[in-house]
Amino acid sequence: MSSLLNLPILFLGDSDITHWSALPSNSLTHATSGFTSIDVLNSLSLLSSPCSSKDNGNDSKEVEEVTHCVMVCGENDLSCSIEISYIHSVVSTIKDTIASLPSTLPMLRHLLFLGPKLEPWQSNNLSSILSYLNLHNQLSYSLPKLEIDNLQITYIDNFSKFTTSSKLTYDLGMFLRSLKEGEVLEFEIERKWFKEDCLHLSEEGYGVWEGIVREWYIDTIK
Repeated sequence: MSSLLNLPILFLGDSDITHWSALPSNSLTHATSGFTSIDVLNSLSLLSSPCSSKDNGNDSKEVEEVTHCVMVCGENDLSCSIEISYIHSVVSTIKDTIASLPSTLPMLRHLLFLGPKLEPWQSNNLSSILSYLNLHNQLSYSLPKLEIDNLQITYIDNFSKFTTSSKLTYDLGMFLRSLKEGEVLEFEIERKWFKEDCLHLSEEGYGVWEGIVREWYIDTIK
């Protein structure tokens, strides 16, 4: 993975990036633990700042030459509110962030967005599960439809990567109808993918993402 990540890939987002210990020290990163989608959007201006780029371990010239970006954000927003109207605004902010990237990264051609994932702490929290599923469904529908000149967007469904129930890949309407009809919510979040804090991915979990990034990058340069 390291040889691949030495190529011009920028990792952008929240603690899912900052906890990714397998990223080599010279990788291009712009992430802060606890960041919400609006924080990520507001921080984009710092990408073009030589001082800020150096503080993040990045050279401003390297940032300008980035052709590929891996982005993770949105989960922290749901700790603020799980109302549907709020989730709509989160999706809108993420779309605005993506639309703003080319002005900061003129060479950017490919974006990989790693969608929300269920975490062990949510196992018995139906409202939280539904909010994450709502965010996932909105992002999986809207991001591939974004039309931004010279930018190809790939969305990754992390629900199916880290859980054992196919029900959680349903669209939200089907999922809610099944609950109303009395179906039992049966799923398992694979704890081996997560650290003991039940929040962040373990080394094995990040191994899943590393495989996704590697395959995506290779596909884009064929």
